[in-house]
Amino acid sequence: MGRPVFSIQPDDTEGQRATLHFHYLTREQGGFVSVASTMPEHLAQLESAVADGVDPTPIRSFIESFLRPHGIDRPVSPLLAEALLQRAGGLPQATQSSAPEASFDPRTLVSESQAVVPLSYRRGRIKVYATPEAVRHVMDGSIRLDRTIVKWLHRWVKIGDVVYDINAGFGPYVLIAARQRGAVVVAFEPGYKAYAALCDNVLLNACQGSVIPVPLALAARDALANLKYGRQHPGSERHSVQVMRWRVRSADGVQPNVHSTCATRLDTAVQQYGLPPPTHVRLSPSASAIDVLQGAERTLALPSLRTIWLQSHPDEEGIVVDRLSAFGLRVAARRPRRHSVQIVFSRDERAADTAVPGRQEALSTR
Repeated sequence: MGRPVFSIQPDDTEGQRATLHFHYLTREQGGFVSVASTMPEHLAQLESAVADGVDPTPIRSFIESFLRPHGIDRPVSPLLAEALLQRAGGLPQATQSSAPEASFDPRTLVSESQAVVPLSYRRGRIKVYATPEAVRHVMDGSIRLDRTIVKWLHRWVKIGDVVYDINAGFGPYVLIAARQRGAVVVAFEPGYKAYAALCDNVLLNACQGSVIPVPLALAARDALANLKYGRQHPGSERHSVQVMRWRVRSADGVQPNVHSTCATRLDTAVQQYGLPPPTHVRLSPSASAIDVLQGAERTLALPSLRTIWLQSHPDEEGIVVDRLSAFGLRVAARRPRRHSVQIVFSRDERAADTAVPGRQEALSTR
């Protein structure tokens, strides 16, 4: 107890990195496992630990908060047996002996009486609250998903990756990335009703340990701006960011579907708040790809970034492709739609090499 762990994991192999919870144990995520890519690096870590010693306090704190939240001195087997019986319906709720702090469920913070609806997702059961925003996406009793986004998540996102979901809405793809792909998700959503639904759905699906909801509007520069919604849906995920000079106006002089907000560049948000560097980025169709990318030059240059999914107007496709190609991100898959085009950009040369004009991989909807 209180001792550090040192491991060797070459960059070109998956090994322990492919297991669901290994990345939670690493020092980069606040754990106690130091991972080296080579033997010299591993030996240097061991030499440092022997020479300087290791403070056991942070290790014990991590174990108490993550591995043994019911109490570091409490036996695990009775707790597991009790949880299995409760899950099977063989143990009444009242007989549970856990202390109030240990049995606290954050899902009780949101309404238990509110209806829920499942995502149209075959690989796992994920539910969201039936808010007006979510109900607008319901078809045949479940939330309709964009299959091209789901395919992108399944193909590219691996355990421990960091996904930035920009204009995440009520969070359907956030939940798939976190629950089914084992990713850490930074979910940007400035719409006040959509952001509330996003946070509630994260709690409902017990993803609060791997999802960071961020109520910021991303733009080309840091400035005060107007967030403009559709006339019938103020506060929703459907909005545009309009940077302009702010001034005091009477309430009658401002449309009810418009409110002021602090817009920020993605680069500013990453640096200011110490957000984990992204491995993948999804730009919602409601986000202005050109504006967001203009404010993300440092982020786009990060070597950790491997793929971007976005939807663009055909007239802007050339600008987007040129801007991302300057950072080594090339078209890996492309799907034309009636009034837009969906594109996956990748830094993986093997995937991007197949995406020459007329031969791009199709973004299948199946």
